[in-house]
Amino acid sequence: MCDDEASFIPDYDEVGLEEKENISTSPSKKGAMRHGGRPCPLCSNRYSHVRRHVTQAHLPWYFNPMATCWKCHHIEPQRNFLNRHIAGCCENGSGHYGPKLINRWRALMCGLFWVFSQIVGVSGEQELVRWAQEHSCIEHQVWHPQDIKCAQQFKGKGNNEDDPSSGNEGCLSSLTHWRVFSNMLLHVDSEKRKYLKSVEKMRCSSFVTG
Repeated sequence: MCDDEASFIPDYDEVGLEEKENISTSPSKKGAMRHGGRPCPLCSNRYSHVRRHVTQAHLPWYFNPMATCWKCHHIEPQRNFLNRHIAGCCENGSGHYGPKLINRWRALMCGLFWVFSQIVGVSGEQELVRWAQEHSCIEHQVWHPQDIKCAQQFKGKGNNEDDPSSGNEGCLSSLTHWRVFSNMLLHVDSEKRKYLKSVEKMRCSSFVTG
């Protein structure tokens, strides 16, 4: 993969992949995107790379585990910039996310979901998923390969049979999608959003017992 491909994370959530390809080849559409951008779902600003902005500004450092230095928690969604940062920050590339960190990431995400469930007044995994469905947070998301990989790692699966991208949106791993959790954050006030961004609570994969 060349550096340009590695550094570019598209905002695939708001347009289909085919339409995204047309945008990339149409000067008029490229100009419109550059000057107007797309609105952030959580603030009033507009960005050419909404996913990148949301990851850095609104979500906890670990939410997108592959866009983070796991030594200093610096968030850098552009892969070549992250590699450059880790090369200068960490010995032996120890800041890279890898198999040894999956359980830690999963526990951090479960902790985040548990804290969110306490804020909105629900208990248990399925109750939280049901809450997200009732508030229209999950439907109609586009699942990029990186999103699918995170959902599968969260569930501990290595295939597509039971991940949310295949239509099974009634599972906790659906909430690992950045847009889904952004939609959920819309239903809490700004102070609670700030608090959730700072949460680093670790819990086991089932938090039903509170």
